[in-house]
Parts: sequence; C-alpha cells; structure tokens
Amino acid sequence: MKEYKAQTGGRYTYADDLLNLQNLALSFGSLFGDCLNFIISGCEVSGNNISEGYVYINGKIRKFEGHTGNSTWPKYIYENNSNENIGYANNQTKVGRTNYGCACGPTVPSGNDPVTGAARQSIQIASTGAALRKKNEFFGKNCLLLNPGAAQTVANAVTFSGNVSIGGTLNVTGQTTVGSIKVNAITSTQGTFSITDTNGNINIAAGTGKAVNIGPAIKEGGTLLSSKYVQRSELQQWVFGNAPSTGMTQGQCDARYARLSNGLSQFITGSNTAAVLLGQIGGISQNTADSRYAKLSNYLADMATSENAKSMIRRNIGAAKAGSFQALLNDTGWIKVKDPGLYVRQWGNIVTIEGAVYAKSNNETVVTMPSNISAPGKDIELVISGDGASDTPANYQTRLKMQGGSKDLKVAYCHPSLVGSVIKVLITYMN
Repeated sequence: MKEYKAQTGGRYTYADDLLNLQNLALSFGSLFGDCLNFIISGCEVSGNNISEGYVYINGKIRKFEGHTGNSTWPKYIYENNSNENIGYANNQTKVGRTNYGCACGPTVPSGNDPVTGAARQSIQIASTGAALRKKNEFFGKNCLLLNPGAAQTVANAVTFSGNVSIGGTLNVTGQTTVGSIKVNAITSTQGTFSITDTNGNINIAAGTGKAVNIGPAIKEGGTLLSSKYVQRSELQQWVFGNAPSTGMTQGQCDARYARLSNGLSQFITGSNTAAVLLGQIGGISQNTADSRYAKLSNYLADMATSENAKSMIRRNIGAAKAGSFQALLNDTGWIKVKDPGLYVRQWGNIVTIEGAVYAKSNNETVVTMPSNISAPGKDIELVISGDGASDTPANYQTRLKMQGGSKDLKVAYCHPSLVGSVIKVLITYMN
C-alpha cells in the first residue's frame, strides 16, 4: 500500500496519488469481504421512519440518508448506483466517477442496476427494526458475542482456564473429562453416560419441593433394584391377596379409608352435614361466596350499584369519570423535511417549523409539508432581515410565506446574492 508523502519545495500531485488514497479507502470494505449485506450503523426504525446510517451492500460501504415512508412493511434498503460524467481534456465528456449509493422503499426496483448490470441487492428491515446487522453478520462470524441475535458455532477446540457457568442446557456429544459440573441439565447422545468420583461421594439432589427422576431401570451394585426389593404392585398383592391374616382385606380398607375417586361426598353422612364439614376445614359455601364477594366476570358491575358506589370505586382505584378529561393530543414527533436540517412537528392543532434551509429565488417553493401536517388556516409570513446599517448581503431582507390552506412554504422575496445560502427558520401556527 502506497502512502502519500510531501516535502518542502513544491511537490506535484499526480493521478496516481489520488488512486493510492482511493485504494486505501476501498481497502476498508475488504474487511467485510465474506459477509452478506448488512447494516453497519444507524438505520433505526421509529414509527414508519428509518434513521440515517451506513450499510454494506454488494461489496461497497454506502451512506444511507434516512427514509420517511408510509406504513408498508417490510422495507428494503437497496443499492442505487450511477456513473457521473465530467469534462476531460480536448473538450471531451466521459465517466469521471461512479456513485455507489442506496435508496429505500417497500420493494426493490426491478431490472438491472445501470452500473453492475445485475439485479439490485438489498437489506430487508421489519417494522420492529429487525435486520441483519454488523453485530451478527460481521462480529458474529469472528467473535463470541455477549448477546447475539442467533446461535453461534465455534469450529475448533476451546480451552477455558477458569470456571465456566452454564445457565441453560449442556449438550455433550463426545467424551468429556472434568473436575466438577454444575448445570441445570446434561444431555448425552453417545450411549452410556458415566459419572465417577474416585476421591469422594457423589451427591444428586434437587431443590426444595423438587424431585430427582431416575429411570427407567435402576441398579444397585450392578443388580436391578426390582430384583432386590418388593415393588408396589407386588406389595399390594401380598397385603390383599397372599397374606390376609397379617394384612387388611380390600373391603376393610374401603370401609376404613377414604377413596380418592369419591371426593369429599363420602364424608357427608349423618350429623356430618356439608355445613359441619365446611367449619372443620375452614371453608365457605358457594352460596355465601356468590352473595358476599364480587365476581371477576361482572367487571365490578356487581359493586357499582349506585352513583355513590361508582364514585367510591373510582376513588379507590384512582380512576377518572368518563368524559371528565381531555383526549390525548396527537403528536407526529419531529420529521425532517429538507436539507440541511429543516424539521416540522404537529402537536394537536399547533404546527412548528424549525431549523435551517437553503434560500431560493423569489416565488420558488422551499419545502412542502408532509401529508400528516395540517396547513395554516390563514396566510403567514416570516421576515428575516438585518439591521439595515449597511448595504451588504448580510443585511438584505428575506421573506418566506405560506398561504392559508396551502402546505407550500415559498420565498416571497430573497436578494439574488443570498440564493443558495443557509437561512434559519422558526414558524409556529395553529391550523
């Protein structure tokens, strides 16, 4: 890579110098050579708008100027290339530079790009702001991220010298030798999974109220537990069938103990009425509950039986009476409508135009308000003038105006020497 040097004595600048500088700038794009099209920075979604930023599309880093659009989603930032002709020697006009730009819309224009001769490449953005960004497409291919948008894969071996904490599932597909593992779950797909500790005991424990589930066949010292201990089904058969002299019969059990399938109705007998049983367990009857407590399905209607009761409920929950408050005013937020930095915002019926704009000739339109901004009801005019002390461009008067019912901000008067200069604008009106 050649680096530009200049010493005292008047160095000539050659086309080769410009090419070297351009190659240095273009080399930055090579960092992303194996990446898909992605957003480098900016391009954040707010409502139906997308902020300015930088993108990488079809091998080029491009400046995105932002987008103010309709409610159609998704939107696409697509390459928009063009060749620019300039004057050469001998009065010739040829291509002097290629502009690698981008634009945005609800679809990607059909047909081939005039520079690449191929279909335009693009980046899709959802209404939630979801899109392929630098974090996942560039860093996600070369680094482990703290908060990646998708799962990452490390191709080669990784060694950790310290502790490793895993909050999810540890999937082991090969042989693993470790000192200790503390995880929520271990899954092995390689057959027998062994845990061996030759230095001490092995403890398997669950949290409070939880259970340790081991199955389907459990061995103790190499022998199935089912062959060493009596199973539940065999115990029940032994108690009820094989040894009636030492155990209770099925009928005796039915007469002495409650049966789960019968519910609590089996206890309502004789003096043990439903009311008595409710008192024993500290319960309340359904009829009492229906007459004493509000029902969720009634949405407080069963308590709001009078205006005084309604007022008390509103006071208790901090609610206002219907119709006693002003509706929320609509706010468009600040919308950029013109370079280098003219913005407009409507809050209710109040419209504010603020920022900077390039001056134009008399009767020319400076900017047209967006569709969601109301026009003024009457004619308005903004006068920008100096102190009149001297006949210089800084003291010439400039006037901007909007006619009632029109959304066009026009130049009523501008001195020719000020056309193209930046003027400050601050207009507020009620429609």
